[in-house]
Amino acid sequence: MPLPFPPLSLADRVGSLAEAEDPWDTYQRHGAAAKTAIEQALGEDWSWAGKSVLDFGAGAGRTLRHFTDEMQVADFHACDIDQPSVEWLNANVADVQAFRCAETPPLARPDGMFDLVYTISVFTHLLDQWADWLLEIRRVLKPGGLFVASFMGHAESEWLAGIPFEEDRVGMFSFAAGQGWECGGPMVMHSQWWITEHWGKAFDVVKFVPSRQADPWFIHGLAVLRHPDGEAPSIEQLSQPGSDPREADALAHNLEFAHRESRAAAGQIRDLVAQIDELNRLLAVRDEQLDVFARSSSWRLTAPLRRLARALRTIGRDTSAG
Repeated sequence: MPLPFPPLSLADRVGSLAEAEDPWDTYQRHGAAAKTAIEQALGEDWSWAGKSVLDFGAGAGRTLRHFTDEMQVADFHACDIDQPSVEWLNANVADVQAFRCAETPPLARPDGMFDLVYTISVFTHLLDQWADWLLEIRRVLKPGGLFVASFMGHAESEWLAGIPFEEDRVGMFSFAAGQGWECGGPMVMHSQWWITEHWGKAFDVVKFVPSRQADPWFIHGLAVLRHPDGEAPSIEQLSQPGSDPREADALAHNLEFAHRESRAAAGQIRDLVAQIDELNRLLAVRDEQLDVFARSSSWRLTAPLRRLARALRTIGRDTSAG
């Protein structure tokens, strides 16, 4: 039996449906495409039977809703920062154990619990806490467990950032840093070499699945990583520049774009200040005109008529009340 759709307000949180001709068809297609991409990333040798799975950043289940058959043989969990989405999942998807997570670790699950953690469009918005969350996901994965994460790149660069995608110069490329979560939050793109260099300190990089390879509706790339043997690195080790010579050029590219965003923001602020100044000027002119009118002879001569009108309105209200 198909799962019900969540309220539109919850569905819209994980991808704007406002301009879609058919919002629910769009919602359904994106979720189905994500599932197809995850399955291709896992490969033909993967079996769901007996597995413990976490959808990290599940929302109200746009991707999760397409795993109902797999839920009959595997143990599915889901987490999200949005409490109404978590409550909806628990009320409407009986085969999923959903729980709320904060914007920072930890997750309310024990070490080494999951065979698979997948996440769609989460690290694409993690500007500051990405290393913390990578290590937390590593913690809850079993040794040898898989982590499948989507990342933005070629398909989104022109559309979202307004610049061509240059693999060697992107690295971890962030923009719209001050954008609120109601508008999608900060945006983050990744180069595959940067993921290998940094995420590869915490995981073994198995492979990458290019954008749209699995399904035209799935425009993100996918990174497939495996929990390795040995101790986890520190957050500082994950964050510090690696040995790849492209690191310096990528940092310079990020800084150049940040300066461009800063100049654009400064221009918008100047325009806003000018608009406020003009509004204040118009208000001052209005106040001056009102003052002149109030001191005019016609205003003084008609004052008794205005007092009489107020008195009549008062009498009328009293008569109606009686």
